[in-house]
Amino acid sequence: MTQIAAFYHVPLPTLSRLTCGHQTIVEFNAGKQFLTAAEEAVLEKYLIGSGKRGFPLTLRMIHERARSMLEKKRGKEVELGREWTNRFMRRHPNLQTYRATPLDRIRANGLNPTVLKDYEDTVEELFTLHNPPEQNIFGADEVATNLLPSLHIDGELGVDWIRHFDEATKDRVGVRFQFVDDHSSHCTVEFLDYAAEHDIIVISYPPHTTHALQGLDVACFGPLKLYWSLEKTKWERLKKRRLGKNDFLEVYSLARRRAFTEKTIKSAFRTMGLVPFRRAAIEPDKMAPALVDSAKGGFPLPLPTPARAVLAFHRQVLSGPGDKVISAHP
Repeated sequence: MTQIAAFYHVPLPTLSRLTCGHQTIVEFNAGKQFLTAAEEAVLEKYLIGSGKRGFPLTLRMIHERARSMLEKKRGKEVELGREWTNRFMRRHPNLQTYRATPLDRIRANGLNPTVLKDYEDTVEELFTLHNPPEQNIFGADEVATNLLPSLHIDGELGVDWIRHFDEATKDRVGVRFQFVDDHSSHCTVEFLDYAAEHDIIVISYPPHTTHALQGLDVACFGPLKLYWSLEKTKWERLKKRRLGKNDFLEVYSLARRRAFTEKTIKSAFRTMGLVPFRRAAIEPDKMAPALVDSAKGGFPLPLPTPARAVLAFHRQVLSGPGDKVISAHP
């Protein structure tokens, strides 16, 4: 055994311990982990799937998710160390973190062939796996909750919304698909857990691509904004007072009835390439980079004489006393 240890450069005590069936250091450390290797593999798969569907979790959310798994297993509150998430990431090199880049650059690069292909690959993979009927494919936009300035979507409201969606569609057989805008309220552990537990697959459009991928924006929610404005103005003119929270649903229902018709809804999903599913629904010219151009501003018509005189005097003051005086007359 001494010769074998020397040949493979393995310490003799280590070789002797392993020969006797003792654990390796890796196995020993694995026994001290909060989650088993199988549980961590499940968590890794969950994180990768969530990221592919447009919901990458932050390190804090990964920590919260792992703690939730432990508490369900042990039936009591569990505290994970602050360094647990970093060690978990090192044990799973397939998971990568990234920092947000400046907003302008993200917008410029938001809709490109690579991003579009990744999105279409994810949708096609999930559609092939679950084969959802048309009535199980849904789309949503936060515009409906932003029609009043005092209403906004936050994490708590996002969870309430997915519960309401579940209740309203629970009669559908099979997995339900919900396509949503890239919105922070959707990306909470509670939101994603509730969706997963109730056979709802939520897919987010890639950031800054909804102008091309979100057909509902153009076909339904665009007209909704217009009809909302018209109905709100009409209501306030008749009632002779400003619209309040208690009046919101009354007016919103009128606008929604005008905007959401069978024709516009089907047109939206066809434009999105979802029903029926088809790749290359986005034309190449929509992915072309923005062209940089400039134009010199000017007055469209000759200014009247007094205005030209004032401008000439202003230029003379700026240029100094030694410069030539510009005539106000042609």
